[in-house]
Amino acid sequence: MRKSLLFALLLCISIGVAWAQKKQVTVTGVVIAADDKEPVVAASVTCVEFPSHGVLTDVNGKFTLRLPAEAKTLKVSSIGYLTQTVAITGQELKITLKNEEKSIDKVVVVAYGTQTKNSFTGSAARIDVASLTKKTGSNITSALEGASPGVQVFTTSGQPGAAATVQIRGIGSVNSSTSPLYVIDGVPYTSLLSGFNMADVENLTVLKDASATALYGARAANGVVLITTKQGKAGRLSFDAEIKSGINVRYLPQYDVIDSPEEYMEVAYEAMKNTYERFGLKDKLTQLYNNPNAKFADGKTIADAPKNAADLLFFPGILAGGEDATGIWDHYNLWKAGSGQMIDVNTGKFNNSYKRLYTPESWRDHIFRTGRITETNVRVSGGSEKVNFSSSLGYQDNIGYYISSEFNRLNLRNNVTVRPTKDFKVSLGLAYSRSLAKSPGQGSNSNNGFQFVNQIPAIYPVFEHDENGNLVNDPKIPGGKSYDYGQTS
Repeated sequence: MRKSLLFALLLCISIGVAWAQKKQVTVTGVVIAADDKEPVVAASVTCVEFPSHGVLTDVNGKFTLRLPAEAKTLKVSSIGYLTQTVAITGQELKITLKNEEKSIDKVVVVAYGTQTKNSFTGSAARIDVASLTKKTGSNITSALEGASPGVQVFTTSGQPGAAATVQIRGIGSVNSSTSPLYVIDGVPYTSLLSGFNMADVENLTVLKDASATALYGARAANGVVLITTKQGKAGRLSFDAEIKSGINVRYLPQYDVIDSPEEYMEVAYEAMKNTYERFGLKDKLTQLYNNPNAKFADGKTIADAPKNAADLLFFPGILAGGEDATGIWDHYNLWKAGSGQMIDVNTGKFNNSYKRLYTPESWRDHIFRTGRITETNVRVSGGSEKVNFSSSLGYQDNIGYYISSEFNRLNLRNNVTVRPTKDFKVSLGLAYSRSLAKSPGQGSNSNNGFQFVNQIPAIYPVFEHDENGNLVNDPKIPGGKSYDYGQTS
């Protein structure tokens, strides 16, 4: 009897163990962030059908969970991310969590630390750093354009690496600088902003009113731009690398200019004809209009002006009083045709029976180009509860739209924070920046290429040509061509 009871008891236990083993399943997976594809540490993973079954992800974002066989769905949540439910498939799960920006109150950096946006009573704007880093500008001032209300950015130069002018709530001084004060990691920054790498920015806040800028005194009269650079995070080692590339082109339409040499000769003829008709006599102008038969010093009348202008299109003419009216130097007669035969005085149009010996080169093609900008950034960060670090290397190569305009920049930054106790912290930041800028002459007159290409007549070439229209070699440059400097003899 005892043997029978013992056998029955053992049978029940073995059946119970088999039933328990049959009803348990193991679910594994990894949880990552949607924005940077980094693992989400300490994310909560629970079973919807059995809420008491749950685990937290490790430092690599991975989890292992044993559940009853009836479990069908997992719920994954973490602070700052949208809660997500996923179906159990029997395979390793890869769960991606999206940021939940609305669930976290925005934090603004102020003079004495940080505050939430709702509790801050001053006027400050927190700039979305993610949108700034997507831009391929040379410095942070150009990236601020359109980033916040009340912040005006004026670009006065297209030179790569040139800093833009930033004004916060208008002009604060007539004679002094109107630029805001830039503070990076609590230290006023007085160096060139073109040497700062936007990829190092973690938080950017613009302080606009007096209460927000009181700590910095008179230096903050035009506002303050507070920048916090990236720091390492405890619990994980992170390696980030990015390459951004773009082009520098002119999107605004060009001015409507005369590109055809023949069309230019028609306009030049019209200008000379008007000169002979209206300005030839100067002090006798009134007499000329009152008397159509009044004659020039050479005996010609207004009726002779069209023929006179056509004859002297490539030669000096003589006006009343012996004054010279200079035509176009015959060296630039691309057709080697007589002036009087080139223009039809009845229509004012070019005689298309004459063909060019050569076509002048495009000044626009020799002054401008399609530039490019390439930026490479590498960052390594990590740490523990007491020590964290962040080291970054950045390089930018900016080739401008204007030939001979370039900007190159190399950035190194190291941030180390040591927290031996809860109430004591020591931070060390080291930064190195080296930049090289190259720019052409951009004066107000002929040195300004943008103005020059709109004013140079279409008959003037870039390189010198001989009387047969062939390019002239430069004896000082082997294989090079001689530039046309516009000599008159």
